Amino acid sequence: MRTREERIEEIYFMIDDASHSECRRLANEWLEEAERRAEQRVRAEIARDSERLDWLENNSGVSFELDQNTRKNYGNIEVRWNETDVAYGRTVRDAIDAAREVG
Repeated sequence: MRTREERIEEIYFMIDDASHSECRRLANEWLEEAERRAEQRVRAEIARDSERLDWLENNSGVSFELDQNTRKNYGNIEVRWNETDVAYGRTVRDAIDAAREVG
């Protein structure tokens, strides 16, 4: 995959050499590609959220709270499950992901 700078340079030269209609076609092509990538990222995040919900559903006694007891974890969300296990994250999503890695 090309770097961002390489892609920008390529676009610059393509537009500089292109006719008006060619510029419109290229712009449309690039926008469609960007939209496809954005949609893929959204679908991937939805899939991760579904996995997180499945984890919540399959683990008993899940609770969340803001951990203020230790300086190490200050400001982190604490997630506890199965009465003994604990994990931390900066957000609820991060905490669930950390818990899924532990258990």
